[in-house]
Amino acid sequence: MDHGDFRLYESQAILRYIDRVFAGTPLTPANPRAAARMDQAMNINDWYLFPRGRQRHRVSPHIGESDRLVSWLSRMNARPSLRATTWERVAAMAHA
Repeated sequence: MDHGDFRLYESQAILRYIDRVFAGTPLTPANPRAAARMDQAMNINDWYLFPRGRQRHRVSPHIGESDRLVSWLSRMNARPSLRATTWERVAAMAHA
């Protein structure tokens, strides 16, 4: 997002910036539970719905392709809990 000479990325940072800077109806619900569900949905999107090939960049954009990082990602991708995280299960949790 570009706002004048200010550039910002990451959906949650942009949402909070818009709520703080612009007048009008806020994007974040006033109800704490509804706001928590919104945060949950945004985090699900950020961490689970991106293609797996991009995960290494989500872990740390500064490390690069080190052998340790590649090894760690391989171990994480082999975990049953990660393999069981499907869109259907994530969507069902979001509706709970």
